[in-house]
Amino acid sequence: MEVVVSQQMESSPGPEGLAASGPNGQYSDELMLFGQFVGDWEADFTAYGPDGTKQIAKAEWHFGWVLEGRAIQDVFIVPRRSDRAESGWTRTDYGTCLRFYDPAIDGWRVVWVSPGHGEILNFIAHEVGDEIVLEGKKSPRNPDALDFFKDNTQLFPLEENVLYGWWNNMAVA
Repeated sequence: MEVVVSQQMESSPGPEGLAASGPNGQYSDELMLFGQFVGDWEADFTAYGPDGTKQIAKAEWHFGWVLEGRAIQDVFIVPRRSDRAESGWTRTDYGTCLRFYDPAIDGWRVVWVSPGHGEILNFIAHEVGDEIVLEGKKSPRNPDALDFFKDNTQLFPLEENVLYGWWNNMAVA
């Protein structure tokens, strides 16, 4: 899958007590690993099938500080809400990811939740060079590892990993 960010969108408020105005001071430097993505993004999302077919849709990706600034939560929506009625997208999604820095492992714990697909995926994330690498248990619903490039040009290339029969490469420009 590929995600190409083309513009920021207008923000919307979250539940009372969830949102935070910025990173918690205790681990502010570590929190910026994912904190750099805070904002509202529109993206081009491409999914490639095992037979080489591909689907392209506009997606929404919203990142924000939560839980006293100790975590980053995002909402990923594909296709974007304004296109859902007309979309022929095979596997629509509307999920959320919660990421928080854990000093005990000097890394991030990451949980993806997609109610529409009954998914809860767990990852551990670390900075490796100029990438953020997410690793999780292999299962039919969870690829081996994901890369999250910090330069905002590519997010989550899943080289040869299969998720529901599609391999994914998401890019943000």
